[in-house]
Amino acid sequence: MVVALPKNLDEDGFYGIRLESIGGLGAHLAGQILAEAGVLGLGLNGSHFSSYGSEKKGTPVKSYIRFCSPDQAVRTNSPVERPHVIAVFHEALIGREKVVQGLRQDGVIIVNSVASPREMMERLGLPGGNVGVVDASGIAVAEKSRPNMAMLGAVIRVASFLDPEVVKASVRRTFEHH
Repeated sequence: MVVALPKNLDEDGFYGIRLESIGGLGAHLAGQILAEAGVLGLGLNGSHFSSYGSEKKGTPVKSYIRFCSPDQAVRTNSPVERPHVIAVFHEALIGREKVVQGLRQDGVIIVNSVASPREMMERLGLPGGNVGVVDASGIAVAEKSRPNMAMLGAVIRVASFLDPEVVKASVRRTFEHH
C-alpha cells in the first residue's frame, strides 16, 4: 500500500513534522512510531531523528519526521526547519520563540493544553494560522498512559494521509517489543 502525500510539500518534496517536548513525555518514541507507520505501513520514504540534551527527564527534546514519495530518496538528516505540523507536548515550552519558528503559513500547531485555540494563538504570539489544542496530559492520566499517544492521535488527525489503523499497528508492534 502506497499512500498519496498532500500537494503542499516543501520545495524539496517533503512533508515535515516537528515534535517539541521535554524529556520523559515520549516525543522521541512518538516520532519513531510515526516514521515506522509512514515508511513500513504506508510505503512512503521517510526519516526520523531526535535531538536532545543530556538524555534525562525534563530537558528539551525535538523529534523530526520527514515523508516523501517512495521514488524520492531522503538525502538529508538536518532538522525540519519548515514543518507542516508542530506538536508541542508541554505548555512550559510556550513562550520560547523557537517553538513555533519556521511553521509554514499553511501549517498547523498542536499544543497539549486545556486552553482554547484562540487563547493559545495569543500566547504563541501568532497573528493567524491553524492552532489546535488537546488535553493530552488529562487523557494520559485517565488512560494511565503518557501524553505521547494522545499527541500522536492529534498529529495523525492533522496529517490526514497517515492512516490511523496503520499507526495503531505500529504502536502495537513497538510495545510488543518492550
